[in-house]
Amino acid sequence: MRGHSEIKRGIAQGADNVVNDNEWITIEGKGIVRIYWGTETQAADPHLNDATLGMPSGQDHPAYRGTCYAVFNALYFGRDRTNAPNIEFTIARYPVPSWTVEASSISGDANPAHIFYDLLASTRAGLGLAYARFDPDELVDLADDMDDDGFGLSVVLNRVMTARQFLVQLSEHFDGYFGINKSGQIRIKLIRDSGSVTAVAEAQLVDEPQIDIGDWAEVRTRTRVVYMNSGRFWKEDAMTWRDPASFQILGENSPITLQRPWITRQTIA
Repeated sequence: MRGHSEIKRGIAQGADNVVNDNEWITIEGKGIVRIYWGTETQAADPHLNDATLGMPSGQDHPAYRGTCYAVFNALYFGRDRTNAPNIEFTIARYPVPSWTVEASSISGDANPAHIFYDLLASTRAGLGLAYARFDPDELVDLADDMDDDGFGLSVVLNRVMTARQFLVQLSEHFDGYFGINKSGQIRIKLIRDSGSVTAVAEAQLVDEPQIDIGDWAEVRTRTRVVYMNSGRFWKEDAMTWRDPASFQILGENSPITLQRPWITRQTIA
């Protein structure tokens, strides 16, 4: 978890924290925050239900397994303040499927291949698909290519979408496409060729190349990528790339804006 400099992390020594289901964070001079990571084994928070430990909420709270949440105990808001201040957490989760040999984190982001598998195989947030439903070779190849490229994503799902919509949006972020192989297994492949590009020497040309302006009608002279910049505390930012050669051929601007909210690094954008 990333937090402000005044927050110091400290793992509670109680037996209920042995499996790291939760963690205590002490904010000096203000109080204690207990954050639950959303594991499948976390217990209900005692402060929410037991009147002897503090102010009970008035209802019985379950363990909220699978949900990350925080409980603030006797938190000091400040002098003469009656309303709670805005509190913001930045947390991260890196899925690590059993079939992968790649690192869980790519410069603070997750491997797109791991995201693809995790969301579809998850029994809580996804479709709960078995490993046999996926093309195993393509999973490994995609994870390896993304790791080699240093290309990671930070997926935030804040609206309801179908699995197909998720796959389309995920694929758009790294120029991939999803489909079904001959055995009926799901896969995602890269549009770009992973092999080397063969250079054509001038001596191999029969004639000088002729440029047909009509063939360049869909070429973009400027591309603007809108992303969430982690270097600016995950605020919306944009990177622009211009192609002067295309502009010279077309004689006019042909811009396009791409929304890529799951990209968090300027170098990737």
